[in-house]
Amino acid sequence: TPNPTAGSTPSPTPKPTTPSGPSNEVNGEVGVPITPSATDSVAVSLPPSVSGSLLIIYKVSDDNEHDVQVGRSYDGLNWETLHPLLLSIDCQESPCVLDIPAYTGSSNVQYIIREYVPPA
Repeated sequence: TPNPTAGSTPSPTPKPTTPSGPSNEVNGEVGVPITPSATDSVAVSLPPSVSGSLLIIYKVSDDNEHDVQVGRSYDGLNWETLHPLLLSIDCQESPCVLDIPAYTGSSNVQYIIREYVPPA
């Protein structure tokens, strides 16, 4: 049996702290679904479009056979909100941020960004 050696014992690793900023922030990525929170809004950092491309974020719901366009960005321009939802998109700083409200409905709802590039 090994004998203990004299010296200091390392302190245990502290538990992670909770971030002080908003906890419901996500980076939006093309093709990756975003699920809204049941209790808080979600701030989504939207990716920029590039010249010759169109990015659209959709609300996809089990109870609606058609995806609903929420916002778009094209040719490297800022994101803009679309009817009928008119959710808040803030482009005062880069990247633009979409505020997805809390959702407590019974249908499965997600948001997804899709990219469209015309054929060359």
